[in-house]
Amino acid sequence: MVLVLLGHTYVPCDMFRVNKMPDHLTRRNFLQKSCLTAASLAFAGLIPACSGLKVQTLPNIDYAKGLNLRNCNIVDVKTGKIIKNVTIMIRNQMIVRITKHKPYHSYDTTEIDIQNQYVLPGLIDAHCHTTMPSAMKYSLTRLMTNYRQIQRNFVQQIQSGVTTVRDMGALPLVLKNMLEKVNNGQFPGPRVKYCNAITNAYGGHPDIFLKDISLLAPYLTWMTGKSNLWYTGTRDLVEKFKKNVVGASFVKLTMDEQSIFCGKNRIPSYEQEDLRIIFRLAKQNNIPVAGHILTKYGFDRALHHGIHSMEHTIGDATLSAREIQLMAQKKCAIVPTMIMAQIFSAEEAMTELPDQYRTDFIMNELKNRRNYIYAAHNNFVEPEIHQDNQKTLTLFQQYSCREMYQKGIIQSNPELFFGALRYGPDHLKQMHDAGVLIGCGTDAGVPFIYPGMMFLELELLSRIGFANEDIIRFATINNAKILRMENSIGSIEQEKLADLVIVHDNPLIHLKTIRKPKIVIKDGQVAYYQKNQLKLLTQNSS
Repeated sequence: MVLVLLGHTYVPCDMFRVNKMPDHLTRRNFLQKSCLTAASLAFAGLIPACSGLKVQTLPNIDYAKGLNLRNCNIVDVKTGKIIKNVTIMIRNQMIVRITKHKPYHSYDTTEIDIQNQYVLPGLIDAHCHTTMPSAMKYSLTRLMTNYRQIQRNFVQQIQSGVTTVRDMGALPLVLKNMLEKVNNGQFPGPRVKYCNAITNAYGGHPDIFLKDISLLAPYLTWMTGKSNLWYTGTRDLVEKFKKNVVGASFVKLTMDEQSIFCGKNRIPSYEQEDLRIIFRLAKQNNIPVAGHILTKYGFDRALHHGIHSMEHTIGDATLSAREIQLMAQKKCAIVPTMIMAQIFSAEEAMTELPDQYRTDFIMNELKNRRNYIYAAHNNFVEPEIHQDNQKTLTLFQQYSCREMYQKGIIQSNPELFFGALRYGPDHLKQMHDAGVLIGCGTDAGVPFIYPGMMFLELELLSRIGFANEDIIRFATINNAKILRMENSIGSIEQEKLADLVIVHDNPLIHLKTIRKPKIVIKDGQVAYYQKNQLKLLTQNSS
């Protein structure tokens, strides 16, 4: 099953049919069907003509002769100030000069008059899943729909101003296929930093066993690659880890011992010796370690071993000031993905909301959640996928969370995510005050969170109480530091890559302007533009 083997918990199931639903679909049959679908999905990637993906025709620019952006207002993310009326000169993918003076123009240098609009660094989504179609339903009838959505994932990130992503769990061969299409110019997409397989103990999160897939499992791994390490014992860990870090930008762990599936409880986690080995090998290979953490148990272990970034935010405990200060001292960053907590706080599972969740903040977020989930989002997702996702919520009306797993239904437990909404805002404010590096990610690729919607996370962070300049910093230079790429991306500076996003209004005042970029430039080339911006492209012939 695509989502299970990716290391994530939001698992689709063919039984999610509302009008005529079978009495029971076992996990074994579910995984067999999903495995076949995933293998077919990977095979479909070899047939570009099947996708039906429409791609924007980009302007014909001779980038070898250079590109100048005139009349720019640069958002300096480091200082939180605007640098007005400048020209950005781009050569060979790089920013070579930023000047208020009229620059020297060589013959036929292409220029874009930005018309005093605002220029941000390319946004960075530091937690997403590029090869997941955000679907709750996997079947052969949805094969090309899901495949088309995976391609859209890349295009939509670029159109939203995201020029770099950190993929926290992908189907490796599908990802390779997608990146080849991006590099060949078949469709635009962000640069992707990835972990190869997730380093997880056998039986730990995601707690669905490969053996349940039976005879179809070899076909899945052959077509998609192995997205989980699934090690058994120290020797197996060491051997697989050394192979897995080749080409990887970071190591991904899943630190909790509590399942987040409805109807499940404790699951296996790493032995202490395993963690010592993992962190030692990561240090030897000079790559950071990131960890899926939704519980205090995972937080304590991760902090003890010196994890580099915590993914998500815990939902079962309050952190002390000392623990938060220790995070800062150990230079442990956090990518909170608060929008994921909001989306999976499924009030549909509760007849009455408990008093501890009746805070003004949570009640407002539930209102925002309803407005979002029950609306159409055709610009970001295939309509059939969103409709299927909506239908799955009715299962909470038929079964209690406690009995779902026994009936073969795999669904995330909303209690943990309500807890994240309850504790997360105060934790993040205290972390910010303590100097903890806060990044920004969406978990896009899971159901209901669609690539290209990074503005959801930005605006939720605003509702928590962060200033716009801090939020923009989270999504740019802070994320660049988490990815260890701050010397090349994350801010607009000379000798950095020309990843740029042009928006109409000042985002330090009007955060929502980020929802609709006018032009997106990646590696010094126009990757997306709104139609009414094409007239800004001119050729200098003076």
